[in-house]
Amino acid sequence: MKFKLFLAAALLGAFVSSAQADGCADLVTQVDNLLATESAELNEDVLGQIMVLRNEGVEACDSGDEEAATESLEHAISLFTQ
Repeated sequence: MKFKLFLAAALLGAFVSSAQADGCADLVTQVDNLLATESAELNEDVLGQIMVLRNEGVEACDSGDEEAATESLEHAISLFTQ
């Protein structure tokens, strides 16, 4: 019985980690798509801020810091509407 609980917990942890990684990747893809379609309309300063935030988000995502990655990437996305 304990083994089944351990196995269930391990599988749930793997699923949650996978879902978090997908969220990170989705945000990076969203920023990249916005850069591809809307970067011509941005001034250089804003474009530079977006690139810094995107790169910080990717680094945080790669290191497993979902919260920091989400914060950086969502901030980058918000700069497209300012």
